[in-house]
Amino acid sequence: VSRGRSSYRGADARTRQAKAQGYPARSVFKLEEIDRRLRLLKPGQRVLDLGAAPGSWSLYASQRVGPTGHVFAVDLSEITQAFGKNVTVLQGDALDLDNEDPRVRERYGRGNPSNYGDGAPRNLEHFLMARRLVEAGARVVTLNFGRWDFHSNNFPGLKDTHLPQFDQGLSALIEDLHVRGLADDVAVVAWGEFGRTPRINGDGGRDHWPQVGGGLIAGGGFRTGQVIGATDRLGGVAIDRPLHFGEVLASLYRHLGIDPGHANMRDLAGRPQYAVGHPPMPELV
Repeated sequence: VSRGRSSYRGADARTRQAKAQGYPARSVFKLEEIDRRLRLLKPGQRVLDLGAAPGSWSLYASQRVGPTGHVFAVDLSEITQAFGKNVTVLQGDALDLDNEDPRVRERYGRGNPSNYGDGAPRNLEHFLMARRLVEAGARVVTLNFGRWDFHSNNFPGLKDTHLPQFDQGLSALIEDLHVRGLADDVAVVAWGEFGRTPRINGDGGRDHWPQVGGGLIAGGGFRTGQVIGATDRLGGVAIDRPLHFGEVLASLYRHLGIDPGHANMRDLAGRPQYAVGHPPMPELV
């Protein structure tokens, strides 16, 4: 960029190269480079391409996963690229909330689509989009909500900006899954990467605390309605049934039909690595 004007002057050599190879955009070469370095795409895989228009990434992925794999291409914009039989295009409908019952939209709420600081939006409609994506065929959907890193002003920050909204969106999603008969098929997990300090700091906040944290699991055919594990009265250390992240992940893999005790993948050196080194939680399964 020079003096506020873009240096882009139309189709360059990479754009022409992409067109010559049958790809609608030059962005395909970014995915090709990532795939070449990390060996991400392999025959037989199922791939979800969100924001798929105009279709370069989905086309490249479909070629890499082959006829035994499948690519789900999702976008609000029209995807005009021609694909083979191993690509399913989910255009607009899954993410277009105008097609949703107004009463359901009201239950979920709208939230705030703007990012919270350097975190994610507090967009309650993302919970509804997650349900619609699952109904459209997506196997795994991840959403981020807000920014929970309250090193200061913890209590009014959570009470006024996060907790009521998150409670509305998450409870609406779980309730909706039960109403639609999807609760046994769809597992919902809400958690962060660590807990917060049991003692308040001088700025009225809580700092990072990897010693213990909490999470919520619903649906998935799991035995829910129970509290597993306990901390001391301050929430500082686990004193009963300490759990590892790997146990939760192993339970989710099992739900997806993947045996965590046997399924493995090759690392960059060709060595087999297990997805997790823990068994599923017996309390859930």
